[in-house]
Amino acid sequence: MIVRKTRRIWALALGLAVTGWGIRAEAASIPYTTYGTIATPSGSPSPNPVYYNGTSGMFDPTTGTITLGAFEVSSLTNTTNLTYSNTPFQIIVGSGGTQAESISGILNGSLGPNATANPYTNAAGPWLYATVSSVNPYGSDPLPFTMNVPLNTRLPIQTANGAAGPTATQFTVAAGPAPPIPEPASIMVFTVAIGGLGLWRRRAGR
Repeated sequence: MIVRKTRRIWALALGLAVTGWGIRAEAASIPYTTYGTIATPSGSPSPNPVYYNGTSGMFDPTTGTITLGAFEVSSLTNTTNLTYSNTPFQIIVGSGGTQAESISGILNGSLGPNATANPYTNAAGPWLYATVSSVNPYGSDPLPFTMNVPLNTRLPIQTANGAAGPTATQFTVAAGPAPPIPEPASIMVFTVAIGGLGLWRRRAGR
């Protein structure tokens, strides 16, 4: 009789422990939002034909990636010639409260009907690259996950010859898992479960 009760308690305690860690795993997804700004190049019409469209989402550590948003190229570039030469941009990634980081970089390219040839590919037509130069703290607290942003790498924004705007290239980065921050509820359930196991083992041993 004692053996049967002990087995039942073991099963119940183990179930509680698994439930506790399941609650923690379910809460592992982290909300985030982004927004960005781009400096206006000389001679650009207002508003800036190239702008940044932020986004919001949930970071899931099991997938390891987040989408930060998109650089948008408006239809103004179909009739207006523009040159972006080391034009600064900034993307802010926030995760509630004061948790935020800043992604800084520059835009280089030639847009419009008379765009110069792409010096990297020799292709004719509009071209634009974003290059990330640094990732720095922005809020008073770091993000609850680690971003792996490609630094000093040319990311194509628009390369289609004569494409009608707007066009967009999703800007995606790899992200590391959140640091383990135990939740009070799951800790309590897990502790109670383990304590129950120990208590019933002692009683069963008598």
